[in-house]
Amino acid sequence: MVHLFRHGMDPAARRRSERVVVDLLSPVDVTPMVLPMPSDARLESVARRLLDDPADTRSLEAWAREVSVSVRNFSRLFHRETGMTFAQWRIHARVRVAIGLLAGGMPVGTVSRRVGYRTPSAFVQSFRRVLGHTPGWYVASVKADAEHPLASGSDDRPASALPTWLG
Repeated sequence: MVHLFRHGMDPAARRRSERVVVDLLSPVDVTPMVLPMPSDARLESVARRLLDDPADTRSLEAWAREVSVSVRNFSRLFHRETGMTFAQWRIHARVRVAIGLLAGGMPVGTVSRRVGYRTPSAFVQSFRRVLGHTPGWYVASVKADAEHPLASGSDDRPASALPTWLG
């Protein structure tokens, strides 16, 4: 990759180098963080309130009472509409909110409290279970992407000097 950013490289050599890089790349499984929202108005109101305040610690039973549904029906309906149990969905919602806070530069300890975890270690464990990486790894990767010359548009070379698959 560094080789491709050299100035004054012969165009034919650049094309050959780009082909080598493409041949060396191997696809990785990328699963976007999709958080299914329930369509039932009662459950949707609960889901939206939890996204607005992921630290809300009300239990499944309390939420069911809040929207006047039996616990059993609330659980069944929530699972049917989201494909997750209420507890699983809440964890995913907390992680989704945490991603935005981390990307905004908030420290992991602060994020963990903001999204409803009593300890940073419990938050790290949930984050890793959902996304496969720790919040620290995520923060470092966001920072590395932001510092890349192409991310900020600060690269002053002409577009023709960039590899064609990047520009």
